Amino acid sequence: MTKRPGSVEPETASDAKRFKTSHLELDRLDAALWDTTHRVPFPDKPAVIEERNGDIEYRVVNNDGTRESMILLTGLKCLFQKQLPKMPKDYIARLVYDRTHLSIAIVKKPLDVIGGISFREFRARKFAEIVFCAVSSDQQVKGYGAHLMAHLKDYVKATSPVMHFLTYADNYATGYFQKQGFTKEITLEKSVWMGYIKDYEGGTLMLCSMLPRIRYLEVGRMLLKQKETVLAKIRPLSKSHIVHQPPRQWANGVITPIDPLVYTCYPGNRLVPSHGRIIKAATPRASFQRDETVFVSSSKP
Repeated sequence: MTKRPGSVEPETASDAKRFKTSHLELDRLDAALWDTTHRVPFPDKPAVIEERNGDIEYRVVNNDGTRESMILLTGLKCLFQKQLPKMPKDYIARLVYDRTHLSIAIVKKPLDVIGGISFREFRARKFAEIVFCAVSSDQQVKGYGAHLMAHLKDYVKATSPVMHFLTYADNYATGYFQKQGFTKEITLEKSVWMGYIKDYEGGTLMLCSMLPRIRYLEVGRMLLKQKETVLAKIRPLSKSHIVHQPPRQWANGVITPIDPLVYTCYPGNRLVPSHGRIIKAATPRASFQRDETVFVSSSKP
């Protein structure tokens, strides 16, 4: 089958009209989809709401010698020492105050640090090492950790050529890092990072590679819009969202077995016995075998 080149005009006026009509229909459908997905309500996490209301703020800080920076770094040091008890306290203090390291802190007014990440950028090698990451134990389950990581990704991506994060995660933190896009499969060449990052005994090395066109603070909203767009395109072609009434013989409250080979669940559909047998044969658990049936439209050959 050959396609008509774009430079060739339609042969007849009816062809031209058909093409024009189809384009108009597509435009109307796309407009309807945009109108539907544009108004999708997105439930914000408490961390996002608190930042919007000014209750908390995210501050990037390093040891520049100013009074406010030293207060924030000291708050981060105390937080990491409390939340990471297996780390030597003097080691945490040395890295937090180190001038080659940066930190991003969750700050409640006036200068109360409730979470933060300390990291070091290797700009020439386009990766950064996350050294410490913690949220105060009495402030968890509010989405602070995920929102903090999104802020970190957007900040690093906007201010440096860094596109990869490496970190050593302990057994309690691997789940958190996996939710933030980290993986145990290290695809970054060893020659890039070997000898540059600190090796922790008992930790799991994890990698996160960022996408240049993604704004990570908007990832949740973007994925929801994409999901709604896909569902809106599927909905006119699918009947999976239709809920049918139960069998009439169950109306009196007496639930009796029904032979699926002779029962029609709703008009216009019929059971294909051969498909039902195939499904049953492929299902290992007997508890599901009696419930699985396949229905196809009777209008199809």
